[in-house]
Amino acid sequence: MDADLTILQAIIDSFSDLSVPFAADGDGQSVTKMLEEKMDAAEEMVREKTEQVGVLFALAAIPIVLVVLGIVIKLLYDIYTGAADKVADGVKAGSDIIKDASDKLKKALVKNAIADDDDDYEDEEEEPPEKKVKKMLFGEILKKFVTPTLADEEIEEALVIQKNFNPPKKIGEILEDTGKISKAEIAHVLKIQKKQAG
Repeated sequence: MDADLTILQAIIDSFSDLSVPFAADGDGQSVTKMLEEKMDAAEEMVREKTEQVGVLFALAAIPIVLVVLGIVIKLLYDIYTGAADKVADGVKAGSDIIKDASDKLKKALVKNAIADDDDDYEDEEEEPPEKKVKKMLFGEILKKFVTPTLADEEIEEALVIQKNFNPPKKIGEILEDTGKISKAEIAHVLKIQKKQAG
């Protein structure tokens, strides 16, 4: 662009140095004036073209800026959603780890509870200590060693029913008749009572 202006300026300068041989008759002044007007018009046209080129560059830059802005927004969106996905994956993995640990803990507690029950049965099979041991009732043995899920209220209901029979019916039979325990559970309690009695 600067090269074009330099060339135009050289052309204008060359016209201003023109000497008109017939300046004496008055036509030389009119030619010089005409050349100056043409030079002014050419300078004006160059200024207009320069402004138009600037506007074109500005108009061309707008789509480029919009494309760059779109790319930046897309990158930020990808970073944000990628981070959110990673957080979600981390939370899920943490949840899975906690669930696995919880399941393992439940299994260990059940295993220990079974082992404790076995230990209780083993303790009953051993020789009783020298001290006098309190004899446990049928309902206590049933609840503690055989059927821990049986509610205390169910045992109490059986005791109330037992009082209505003459001669009193055994509590194990009442619980069996009401479907609370099985014959095998009654046998297990009686076996423990027998060992307890010594």
